[in-house]
Amino acid sequence: MKSRLILLSAFCCICFLPASNAFADDLWTLKTCIAYAVENNPDLQASKTRISISTYDFDYQHALFLPHLDFVAATGYLTGEPTSSFAVVRDITNEGDRSSNVSGQYISGSLTLSVPLLREGVFFARNAPALNIAASQITEDKGRYEAKKSQIIYEIGVSFFSLLKNMEDIRIAEEHLKSLRLNYETAQSKYREDLLSKNELLVLEVKLAEGEKELVTAVNSSRRLNAELSLKLGLEPTKKIAVSDENFFFAPVLSLDELLDIALANRQEMKIKESQVWKAKEEELLAKSKIYPNIDFVSSYSVANDYGSRSNSLFTSTVQLSMPLFDSGATKSKVASRQLRVAEEQNLLLATKHTIEREVIISVINIQDISALIALQEKIVAQHKEESRLMKGKFEQNLVPLSAVLEAEYSLHDSQKALAQQKYDLRLGYMQLAKALGSNTVLSMLR
Repeated sequence: MKSRLILLSAFCCICFLPASNAFADDLWTLKTCIAYAVENNPDLQASKTRISISTYDFDYQHALFLPHLDFVAATGYLTGEPTSSFAVVRDITNEGDRSSNVSGQYISGSLTLSVPLLREGVFFARNAPALNIAASQITEDKGRYEAKKSQIIYEIGVSFFSLLKNMEDIRIAEEHLKSLRLNYETAQSKYREDLLSKNELLVLEVKLAEGEKELVTAVNSSRRLNAELSLKLGLEPTKKIAVSDENFFFAPVLSLDELLDIALANRQEMKIKESQVWKAKEEELLAKSKIYPNIDFVSSYSVANDYGSRSNSLFTSTVQLSMPLFDSGATKSKVASRQLRVAEEQNLLLATKHTIEREVIISVINIQDISALIALQEKIVAQHKEESRLMKGKFEQNLVPLSAVLEAEYSLHDSQKALAQQKYDLRLGYMQLAKALGSNTVLSMLR
């Protein structure tokens, strides 16, 4: 397993930098975006708070098994005769004196120490089911926090790469528009020389307008994507984010068996489900513990005074035992329901395992498909560049019509856009694989 972790460290790296650097020069990299989002995302902060709540809940449950010291004080005035059942029947107080009419003020106080000895079938809270249930809740909440962090990192990566892809779309649209304008100038010159028809010139004007519209659309998309990334970072949607494209490095993908082992060992969803299975088993033990007795040691010291010369004190120490004898089958029903809950959680754990395995397999296949598609698309772009160059040369020599040049230009333009899309799809594919592995890291894509 250690060798696999070494391979994973070469495959992934934690991409966290101090969030304060994000505004150093107002240039955002993927690292600074992730660091800032993890620090400021409200959903993630809420999940972090939930861990603290569960921790306090555990402390509360643990305190219930520890000694308790209570103090009670009272003062008042009484008048009349004793009303205990013994005094009424025998006209004698519990102390053996004849009951009589009394009146006067009094003040009393008592200290009581209670020490739980046996609770839930265990002595001194050692491995008590209630404590184990509270501890499992902490584990679940920590897992949910890490899973939420992984999801946020992935979403930030998607928005970041979408914005970078849009920048590439703008660049390609600008180059395409520049080429269309050059072609239009050439066409105007040929039109003045009666070497080009009016219709062909108008066709080129339409193409030029389409190129301008494509550039405007790309710029507007940039604003929308910028707003989406800003909101995910916890910033105002109007905040301009200047993202920095980096030299990404795609590490070789490990074997499928190794990736599956890594995912099952690191995915927080698996850890959460395992914790829920353990929690269900502890709930079953807690239900069974209702048939066991409870034993407590109770010691009390009390003092009373009549606001005069008379004072009484009393010290008692007892060991108290309480246990159920008959509950009409309530405990049996509770135990049966908890046993079914254990079976349910075990099945959900197996279903989660299968879901994770499917995600890893799909991610690996997706990367392989995109990589093959990029290799093909690069050859297509090279062929279209050569074809466009040849068509332009032939058009200048009046060997081919303008439509042939435009067709070659648009084929090159479309193939370049497709290649750019596929390259960014590959980045997203690697991020999807990193998310499927559940290591809560971003792929080491920066040289």
